[in-house]
Amino acid sequence: MSEPDATSRSGFYLGLGASYAVENFSLTSDDLGMTAILGPGVDPNYDDSQGVDVQIGWRARPWLAVEFLYGFLEGFDSTAGVPSTEIDSHLVTLNAKLFPCGGRIQPYGLFGIGTHIINSEVLDPAVRKPFETDAGFVTRVGGGIDYYATDHFVVELEGAYMQGSGGIVKDAEFGAFGLHFLYRF
Repeated sequence: MSEPDATSRSGFYLGLGASYAVENFSLTSDDLGMTAILGPGVDPNYDDSQGVDVQIGWRARPWLAVEFLYGFLEGFDSTAGVPSTEIDSHLVTLNAKLFPCGGRIQPYGLFGIGTHIINSEVLDPAVRKPFETDAGFVTRVGGGIDYYATDHFVVELEGAYMQGSGGIVKDAEFGAFGLHFLYRF
């Protein structure tokens, strides 16, 4: 069996990047405790969001990497008028990446499981409702492309879809697109 090229070698990596998330929420006024203010079943119309990702991973085999990803998304805010809702999201997942080939350009598929934590706050002109936090299980499915600028510096483009279960997390699905910069040790 031949040795893997330098880009497919085993070892740790660190990553930092930016992400843009497209909401696919099915949250209503009932889910957020806003029924008395907006009425029952009202869809508050949410904005898409932007955020940052941090990755710590291990390339275990030429075809497999395992990583821990923390993502923070700010700005899934409602645009339905008064009262507005501010929703921020924390995502913590353990992901497996499968690489079908080596070389400077490496496509991959990914699957992850973890926790999605949502902080929501309803802002009313007369009353400021305190933060409410909800958490649930989440799956992360997607793919991407790693481009090796050098044997150590990698530019990664990634797309993934997050689907949760439990509490309001089950109704807070979204797709995320990321641009990450990795350093391979």
